[in-house]
Amino acid sequence: GNGLTVNNSGFVGGFLSTINHTILGTDEAGNPGLGNLQKCVLINNASNILIGSLDSQLRVVMSGCTEAGLKLAGQATSTIRVLNTFFGVAPDGNNGVGNGGDGVLISESAHDNNIGGQGENEGNTIAFNGGAGVRIDETAGTGNNVDPNVMFANQGLGLDIGSQGA
Repeated sequence: GNGLTVNNSGFVGGFLSTINHTILGTDEAGNPGLGNLQKCVLINNASNILIGSLDSQLRVVMSGCTEAGLKLAGQATSTIRVLNTFFGVAPDGNNGVGNGGDGVLISESAHDNNIGGQGENEGNTIAFNGGAGVRIDETAGTGNNVDPNVMFANQGLGLDIGSQGA
């Protein structure tokens, strides 16, 4: 299964849910081998969710899962904001605990989502993953924004848009 799955939920006018101060796929020391069978987090046909926090003490870590760290999928998946989150990086911010697939995967008509941001502590660190840092595949909807993030040492491209690796 997945570390966390959010299915078929939505809210208009603000954030329905906030996910913060969470470590998925590894432990506080960054030990590998605690990975979930698939994705650390799957958001499917859900909207208005904030993942992360400007406060680094409330950071989210999605590392060591066998597939993507975060997958956004489904026509109703929109207005997901991800900030100050580690993908493929241990909680200490230094060591690699890569996910088996992409750090972030946006697909299946998911649209109008925001990965990172321009303000202080809004960017994500996305590194050491088995695929791209962020992949917006050919099935994704429009309006997905990847603002400044720190991406390095991924096996795929830092930002991969369209067919994989194209």
